[in-house]
Amino acid sequence: MSNNDVGRLRTVLIGSLGEGWQSQDMDENSWGRAYCRKMASPSGDYEFMHSLPIYDFYKRVEGARSELRAVKDYLKRDGINVLAIDEPQLAKVTPQPGIYPGSECLPFNAANVRDPFIMLGKTLVVSRSTRAGTTHIPDWYMPLLRDFCGKQGLRVLESPTVPPHLQLAKPGLWEDPDEMHRYIHTDGNGYNGRIYEAFQQEDPIFEPADMFRTDGSRVFCMESMVSNGVYHEWFRREFPEVEFVPFRRYFYSEVDVPMHSDASYVTLDAHTIMMAPEQMPDPETIRKVQERYRILIPPRSDLPNPTSRRYHLNTLSLDEKRMLVNAKEKTMIKWLESYGYKPIPMEICDMNFCGGGFHCTSLDLERDDIAAPPA
Repeated sequence: MSNNDVGRLRTVLIGSLGEGWQSQDMDENSWGRAYCRKMASPSGDYEFMHSLPIYDFYKRVEGARSELRAVKDYLKRDGINVLAIDEPQLAKVTPQPGIYPGSECLPFNAANVRDPFIMLGKTLVVSRSTRAGTTHIPDWYMPLLRDFCGKQGLRVLESPTVPPHLQLAKPGLWEDPDEMHRYIHTDGNGYNGRIYEAFQQEDPIFEPADMFRTDGSRVFCMESMVSNGVYHEWFRREFPEVEFVPFRRYFYSEVDVPMHSDASYVTLDAHTIMMAPEQMPDPETIRKVQERYRILIPPRSDLPNPTSRRYHLNTLSLDEKRMLVNAKEKTMIKWLESYGYKPIPMEICDMNFCGGGFHCTSLDLERDDIAAPPA
């Protein structure tokens, strides 16, 4: 069904933000308010979030919902089959218990459907995140996805359950932004060695957003603070016909979140991969990429807000030429056009604020195959 990131998109699930999220009784001291401040802090937005009036915060969430609706409408007009949860249905979702005390999960991250899901050929892979903010996303979307997979004759494969002793080794990691900064501090080797100590290495732990597909024959698997160093071995056992390439990213910023490759690496066509200049992978991975693909380094983001800059490369390809791009990234749009691509500008900054971009909030379920580049 979908074994690459750029073939003509036929069927896609787009995430939703429910109305119930805004009707929560959330005052200045509530957990939801504090979480929303802290989730952006690793990208440098802590002071910005801390000073944001509640009214403006609600306004941004409402803006994100409008942006997602616009994306769904555009894709439908393009002839793409769009699946989505009705917002009133998602509004019925209640806060779920988190991994550790006090980390209840409001449907704030509900739109980020690419975090726990990835389609590999005719198999939908489902992963349970170790992060409280995304642990329950599969519960909200699985009824819809199981129905789709059943009708299409597709397999649903759930990753091994994360044992309690393997859940984030630093229980307070997501509670204190200052502690998070210290935890992801860059070490002398150019990448952060400490974050990999968060997991024992005998069980696979991962979020599919740390994986990017090329032409169906190769999938790159990033090791991060939410994906450990052995999950690619589990994928090799389940998908022996696919080459899974593990890699680590070089972290150049003390406040950069070391997670999710779709904020750093994007397949543009069967022969080309775009890489963020500040977040290059290790040299061995670059060598493997260059064996078969052209690497393009895009210009830096035009946006001043660190959260939006994080989603600079977070595009959604409709085919090997067209992709949805943040309308405010004027320089990048011109740059893509100079290489013959056809970027489609759409508003997404409010959704960036809510922790996602075009790729984060979309799960491609069906794409046309593309020709693999010569080995």
